[in-house]
Amino acid sequence: MAWDGKALLFGLHALAQRDGRDHDLTGRVDAKHGFPILSDKVTLVTSGTTGVDNFWLNPTGREILILDAFLHMTTEATGAATADVGIGATATTSDDTLMDGVDIGAAAILATASNNPGTDGGTGRIVASGEYVTVDWKADPAGGVGILYVLYVPTG
Repeated sequence: MAWDGKALLFGLHALAQRDGRDHDLTGRVDAKHGFPILSDKVTLVTSGTTGVDNFWLNPTGREILILDAFLHMTTEATGAATADVGIGATATTSDDTLMDGVDIGAAAILATASNNPGTDGGTGRIVASGEYVTVDWKADPAGGVGILYVLYVPTG
């Protein structure tokens, strides 16, 4: 059964804000498997130019496994734009190993690496200590606003 990205995203959001305040989900343990499921988010704003404008640095100091990534564009780009989300050695490395060619210009959307991988994307990707998850805008991304959520577990 495929992940229901929207239900999971809003479930995480509800857990994180269960009493109207933000709560850190770090360290929550998956009862079945005994490992912590961690999440983080990056507020995305397009600069109006193509290229990598937004990134997330692996904060753990060790290797992690990306379970899924959620690109929630709350405001679509004014142009016919797409986005790639992937893993890079630097904050400016363009990559599409999580999501490839997500349409961010047609409407406000919620795309996930599990349900919207495109040609080259997908889940189950390793991010080494010191590596980044980057968002690379293509075509005309002006006006686009959103949030990138990363759901991951430490591997070591």
